[in-house]
Amino acid sequence: MKLEILIQSLQHWHKESRIQHEWKSNSPYQAWVVETILQQTKVAQGGPYINRFLQRFPDVSSLARAAVDEVLQVWEGLGYYRRAHLMHQAAKVVEKKGQWPQTKEEWLNLPGIGPYSAGALASFVNNENCPAIDGNVIRVFSRWYDLATDPYRAEGKRHLNSLVENHLTYCHANQYNQIIMDFGSNICKPKSPLCNACVAQVYCKSYKERTIENRPIKKIKRPKAHRYFILYWHVNESRQLGMVKREAKDIWQGLWTLPYQEIEMARWKSVQEEINALTHRQTLSHQYINTVVLQKKTPTCLSIDIHHIDLADAILLPMDRSTRQYIDHLAKDYALRGRA
Repeated sequence: MKLEILIQSLQHWHKESRIQHEWKSNSPYQAWVVETILQQTKVAQGGPYINRFLQRFPDVSSLARAAVDEVLQVWEGLGYYRRAHLMHQAAKVVEKKGQWPQTKEEWLNLPGIGPYSAGALASFVNNENCPAIDGNVIRVFSRWYDLATDPYRAEGKRHLNSLVENHLTYCHANQYNQIIMDFGSNICKPKSPLCNACVAQVYCKSYKERTIENRPIKKIKRPKAHRYFILYWHVNESRQLGMVKREAKDIWQGLWTLPYQEIEMARWKSVQEEINALTHRQTLSHQYINTVVLQKKTPTCLSIDIHHIDLADAILLPMDRSTRQYIDHLAKDYALRGRA
């Protein structure tokens, strides 16, 4: 099957599929916001976050001039909070320059923009004929060409990039990048791909070699580490809650949390079992964060800067998911006891 015929078949499939992209935009600001948020979550889950973000920050100037706490508050729940920090920094860069990037290379110079995002934004916003290689594209091309090289290593990346660029000589990236992403999401899926409905079946070497399930080559995943924390809930007589802003380059940098103490697993289990306290486990990209909350004053031996904030104001601060769960639960319980 010739490459021209494959691409024509894909174009026809895409047209017939009538896949809609509610958030697609030629506006560099909206395209950038949507692209960044949808790296964190699927469209169905990300839609409300995109709405919320664009309503609060309708343009790059409003984002650049906002306090970082405001940005984190709108971002809360998406995770990967470093991306929110980098978006805030990038907005300041664009605001200062007075214009958006015009090429893939210029997009790469913005904080938080990697090769995929730069390619996607340059092709969709600037009409540059360049690849945008995400997980869908990696999977599709790894199967079409039965690639036995690791697409996440330098050699594999270069080879994959050259293959995609060859396809772009027959269909401009502004159209083709979206076609391949949609094809990977809807047909050439990670599990149970729809090979019998695939217009590229004749072209696919992995289909012929029966290696579909082995492509792309799987990344070796390191086992996730577990970390354990005690969090302390205490409201003083002035109805102020003790809170800490995490400034260190660690998890949840820039977010607010209940005062905390990192401990060993054995002690964490002992505390939880002894008083049957509330617990929560949050899954991050490389680690599990296990927390237990104690309703008592924070020990004075902890070397953390505690701020006492009116409870009504503390509830509105941007915070990690564990702290949000505890505060929502305990603040409600505190209010009920106050009325008793």
